[in-house]
Order: sequence, then structure tokens, then C-alpha cells
Amino acid sequence: MTQNAASLPAAAAEGPAAGPERERKGPAAAVGPAPKRYHPALVALHWLIVVLIFATAYFVLFAGGEGRREFGLTIAGLPTIGIHMILGLSVLVLLIVRLVIRLTTPHPDWATAGNRLLDFIGVLTHWGLYILTFSITITGLILALQTNRLSRLFNPATAANGAFVSRPSQSGQLLPPAGGFQAGQPPPLGQFRPGGDRPGGFEGGFRRGGGFFLGALHGLSWTLLLLLLCVHVGAALYHQFIRKDGLFGRMWFGKRYA
Repeated sequence: MTQNAASLPAAAAEGPAAGPERERKGPAAAVGPAPKRYHPALVALHWLIVVLIFATAYFVLFAGGEGRREFGLTIAGLPTIGIHMILGLSVLVLLIVRLVIRLTTPHPDWATAGNRLLDFIGVLTHWGLYILTFSITITGLILALQTNRLSRLFNPATAANGAFVSRPSQSGQLLPPAGGFQAGQPPPLGQFRPGGDRPGGFEGGFRRGGGFFLGALHGLSWTLLLLLLCVHVGAALYHQFIRKDGLFGRMWFGKRYA
């Protein structure tokens, strides 16, 4: 994001009066003056994660990625729900790397909005973006593991045997994916027997309540993330065009020190 997540609580406590002259701690203190831009690796990860988040959402919201709404919808041989999971895992890994780089490299001082309340809202927004992104990716990972969709995705044998392909029953309703089971053998935990019913009306070997809660939390986190992103973008525009403090340049490539 465009601000310093590692020093957010301190920025909120000090308020607008805390400017570039305040004492800085951590990695930035060892290099003297604060840089004017973030580390280039951090900049690259920032924009890459933004693109991946929206690409991940696209493959589940607009491309039949649920795997139950379409009959084997695939792109380049991969089911859209599989692409969704791969991108989601990528976001989780890159977000961890980004946080590590953020905590171990010098970064610009906190850009005050000129108001204590707005600065505090900025603190909450930036922490919230991290928390909600972790919430989306971690709940998605748990759901993928519980339903065995992740194992089927990386198992060529089950993928080739229709692991993600929903099939119509005689009544016209969609049946769950086959999962590549052997005839006469019990399905692994969390998977379906071909042509069988979903355990408890939900995909996976866990109780419906737990699955529903995780799914609801997964979706709610996405909705809240979109709201916070709107606040984040609005704040960035305010800094750039109202306060004219050159905030956009902090999260782009270029000379870091004057």
C-alpha cells in the first residue's frame, strides 16, 4: 500500500505534527534520511498483488469459477476454479514476502493528511487491507483443502478423470465433480463418490455449518476489501491532487534518495 504499515500505530499516535523530522526507528534509522520512494521490490510487489487480487476475483465471479455453475469450463486446460486457487495462493505468498520486505527496508516517512482523525482512519485502512487480504487467502486455502479441490488440481490423474467437471443428473440438476474415484472404493475424506450426494448438502467431508461460515467469511472479506480499497484510492487521490504532496511517486520506481 502507499503508506508504512510497520509504523502505522506510531504515526497515529503522533498525528499531523509528526513530520519528517521525527525520530525514526527500525531499518530506516540506520541509513540516515528517509527515502522518498519505497524499495523497488516493494513497489513491484504492490502493483503485482493488486493485479492478482482482481484477476483472482474475476475467475470466480465472472468466469464460472465456482465449478458448479458451468460444465467443465476451462482455460488452457485448467478449470477456472483451479486458476482462482493458484492465483489466490500466489497472492498469499507474495503478501508474506511483501510484509517481510516492508519491515526490513527503509521507507518514506508517514504522509500525514493534516488531520488527526484522517491520519487515524489511514492507520485503520492500511492495517485493514493487510488483515482482509490475509483473511480472503487463508479462508480460501482452508476451503480448498477441506473440499480436496486443491489436491485434485495438482493431481493430473484426477484432473484428467473429471475432478472439476460438474455433470447433469437425470433430473437436470448438477452433480458434484467425480474426483477421479475408483469404482467400488470409498471416496477420500472431503470428496464425493461419483453420482453421490453432497455430504450434508455441502461439498466436502466437514459439517455444513463450518463450511458455510468459512465461505461467508471468504465472501465478506472480499466485500470489505473492496470498500477499503475505495477509501485507499480516495485517500491517495486526496494526497496527490489536494495536498499535492507527490504521494503517487512514493509507490513507483525511481531515485529513492535526493
